[in-house]
Amino acid sequence: MNRKLVLENLIEVFKKVFEIDSLELKEEDSFKDIEQWDSLTHIMIVVELEKKFEIKFLSSELASWKKLGILLIRYV
Repeated sequence: MNRKLVLENLIEVFKKVFEIDSLELKEEDSFKDIEQWDSLTHIMIVVELEKKFEIKFLSSELASWKKLGILLIRYV
């Protein structure tokens, strides 16, 4: 999958979790940029990403999620 397609899929997951159809994200965005992003939504994001990409995250990976772009590294 190319970088643009992966980012589009990530944004699709975030829109679903946050229930915001107009949500626009960039690679440099972080959890601090989304007011609704808390520990519960973080877990929901993890679950949805694991389903979408048919993968399992390690707990050490979850701790490194400072910006959306870090998620692209795994797929591109």
